[in-house]
Amino acid sequence: MEIAKIYLETTMFSMYYIVSLNFEHIARPWTEERVRKVNIREGYKGIGIYRPVEVLDL
Repeated sequence: MEIAKIYLETTMFSMYYIVSLNFEHIARPWTEERVRKVNIREGYKGIGIYRPVEVLDL
């Protein structure tokens, strides 16, 4: 449930990126894709989930 709260808060506060070291739960590719689809369906932008090293390149 804590992961759902993170996605919800990220969407509601228009923060479109999550930086996470926890790739076993929060940053699974299928999770990111499902959240992106729901957000788009509901009229929000998709959320990108990145490792800290990837953020340095954004």
